[in-house]
Amino acid sequence: MREEDRERLEERIRERAYRIWDREGRPEGRERDHWELAREEIAIEDNIKDTLEPNPAGDAYDTATRTEPVEPLLAVESQGEHFGPAGQDDIQPVPSRRTRTRRNREGGAG
Repeated sequence: MREEDRERLEERIRERAYRIWDREGRPEGRERDHWELAREEIAIEDNIKDTLEPNPAGDAYDTATRTEPVEPLLAVESQGEHFGPAGQDDIQPVPSRRTRTRRNREGGAG
């Protein structure tokens, strides 16, 4: 990265960190947290277009010839119809584990 680009990036991080600090009510002692969050947000913005590119591999089982990190198609296909965190109203089945009691082992009901 050229020095000029590095300086521009640092200025963008500084401005973003200031906005984060201001948005959070200008707390003291959180400079490092705001700086890191600003760096992360800018990195995401600068690289978002790379995440939208199609998988360069031929199919879900091929290895890509390019080295850019792209989510494999197989991962997308295996997400199923509903993916993401479940809502509070969603009932999630909980596996139950029956423990063997003495009655079960002796042939009685448990």
